[in-house]
Amino acid sequence: MKKVWLFCIAILYLQFTSCSTAINNNRINDSFSVLGYWVLTEVNYTGISEVTQEGETALEFNLAGSSIASDANVALMQNPNQFVSNGSVSLEITTTGNGHNSTAIFDNNIFFPTLGTWERADNQIFVSSDGTTKAYTIASLTPNRIVLEHEGTEILNDQSSNTNTRNSFTVTIVLAK
Repeated sequence: MKKVWLFCIAILYLQFTSCSTAINNNRINDSFSVLGYWVLTEVNYTGISEVTQEGETALEFNLAGSSIASDANVALMQNPNQFVSNGSVSLEITTTGNGHNSTAIFDNNIFFPTLGTWERADNQIFVSSDGTTKAYTIASLTPNRIVLEHEGTEILNDQSSNTNTRNSFTVTIVLAK
């Protein structure tokens, strides 16, 4: 009977410690700071572009791309929580849909405003500038590297042709010290 009791205690111990470990693996390590001067080293872009005309879907395209050149950087400062960024990124984006592929280079992309404030809440960084706030999810954080993800949607309306374009996208940004 004593062996059965010890076995039950061992199973309970493993069950509770396993759950605890799984939860901790999904959390961002809070002991690492986001403060400092960061250089943008990589950007990856994925998305879907849907064109509707008179309420009907006319075209749908998949978008995928990555940075091919960058001179962008950002400094995150504290007391007050301000940031300063400069530079831009060139992206090579491939559009696939309706039996066609097309690749284009987009220069001078800016992923952070030039000047503003920031706030961190758990695994999110909120960047505010000129009355607009964007949320970036911290996907990974080490002393020398941050991986941020930003999801967004933009809608472009052309009233002359009664056409709407909806772009839904995810941008992954890698910053390094």
